[in-house]
Amino acid sequence: MSENQQISPEEMKKRQEELTSFYNEQIPLLKLRKEYEELQTEIQELQTRRTYAQTQLAQLLYKDKTNDDGTSESSE
Repeated sequence: MSENQQISPEEMKKRQEELTSFYNEQIPLLKLRKEYEELQTEIQELQTRRTYAQTQLAQLLYKDKTNDDGTSESSE
């Protein structure tokens, strides 16, 4: 259809109904995808927190094993 042609009210209504039908069919899929993405985000956040906690623990343990001058306690 060219830009100069007018759409009849009947054709416009038909297109609106088709579009509405399409959106209604897609909504359940989009909601499911949203739930999936939210779960993925939660998993990534938990993994990041766990990695951060492990890093903090490793740093604390490393500091406990070294003196202020950076030498190991076992090397004295």
